[in-house]
Formats: sequence, structure tokens, C-alpha cells
Amino acid sequence: MCTLVAIAAPKARYKRVLACRLQALLEEVQQSLLSEAEAFRDANIVDVSSYEELKTAVGDGKWARGPWAGQCCAR
Repeated sequence: MCTLVAIAAPKARYKRVLACRLQALLEEVQQSLLSEAEAFRDANIVDVSSYEELKTAVGDGKWARGPWAGQCCAR
């Protein structure tokens, strides 16, 4: 959040106002990009429970999420 303070020189005040507005705009753009990315991610993840479902999901250009039968970390 940007806080404006009284500055005697108008030029310095304009620079500060511009900096605050740009900061707010960049935060808005960043939030918008994040929301779009999360929506895309959520729309393109497919839960799978078999190798056949995995192949179908990948063939459809989706990301697959499923169980992993690898080596266990706890020994």
C-alpha cells in the first residue's frame, strides 16, 4: 500500500503519485495473471487412477494427478 505525504515540490509530489499509481496497477495486473493461471491449472488437471486414464489425459493435453507407486521415503 502506498501512502502519500505532503511534499513541498510539486514535481516530487507528481513522481510520488505516479509511483503509487503504478504500484497499484502492477499489483492488479499480477493478481489478474495469478487468477488466470490458477483457473487454467485447475481446468487442465485430471485425476487418474490407472495407466490407461493417464495415457488418455496426456493424449488430451491435460496434466494428470494420481497415485505414485514409487519407493517410500520412510525406512
